[in-house]
Amino acid sequence: MSMGIKNGDPDSSVLYVSFNQDATCISVGTRQGFFVYSCEPFARSFQDAAGGIGLAEMLFSSSLIVLVGAGEQPAFSPRRLRVWNTKTSAAICDLNFVTAVLGVQLNRQRLVVVLEKKIYIFDINSMQVLNTLDTSSNPKALCVLSPADNGYLAFPAGGVAGEIVLYDAINLSVLNAVQAHRGMPVALAMNATGTLLATASDTGTILRVFDVPSGKKRATFRRGSYPATIYSVAFNPTSTLLCCSSDTGTVHIFSLTGLESAVTGSYSLSPMLGPVTRLEPKAATTKAMLSSYLPSSVTRIAEGARDFAYV
Repeated sequence: MSMGIKNGDPDSSVLYVSFNQDATCISVGTRQGFFVYSCEPFARSFQDAAGGIGLAEMLFSSSLIVLVGAGEQPAFSPRRLRVWNTKTSAAICDLNFVTAVLGVQLNRQRLVVVLEKKIYIFDINSMQVLNTLDTSSNPKALCVLSPADNGYLAFPAGGVAGEIVLYDAINLSVLNAVQAHRGMPVALAMNATGTLLATASDTGTILRVFDVPSGKKRATFRRGSYPATIYSVAFNPTSTLLCCSSDTGTVHIFSLTGLESAVTGSYSLSPMLGPVTRLEPKAATTKAMLSSYLPSSVTRIAEGARDFAYV
């Protein structure tokens, strides 16, 4: 999606928008440069018109921002990642790669760089590469790093459609793998503590939530019955809500209240949001019986709780 930025240049358009890890700031990459905005109160706190920026990711509210060039007149090659200090308006370091950088994730300990078929893990203090992971073709740069110190990382597995690898980016070891969907997920998100992972199906109809690092499925939600392209998935700061946006022009919001009781099939009430529907054991038995008689395309429609609100 492209939209105008009121910076005095009507030809400047948005290439990239991202919240920082605690959603206190927004970084924006445009064809003319990059901008940083504070959220409360909303105000522009920094700008640099050095050239096209296709990726701009902050480290919380610090002066460190990671940039990747893009656009018709890129600030630098899309194969180069630049760590920039907004206080001094100077580069801290440049990292060069053999193919274009498609995604960047970072927390206080790790910098994760996503290429189409590789993931590089760096120590954010020394900028030394710690490990390189081979992945299946990942043109959407699906990868999410926990903002917490546990350093959990999730990304698509190579060779197994719909499988997501849970990886420990601190100790550099595989933790688990979950079969999230039948096809390649189109969006991933972790909560603020890195203990829950949300995934969205390629059909845009199903969202699932898994425990991290156990990989246990905690909830399934249905966005709708008709296919859609999901653009993003996000938890709220307290992990009580999950939302997704799509090409239908709506944002759907799901309640995560009562996930613990959902494991046992009990019913939970949210004081603020009203009743939260969960699959009861009896309903689960009925669904299993139906699935033995009806085509999978029909029984899949019955899967998952609906959203309680959409915008």
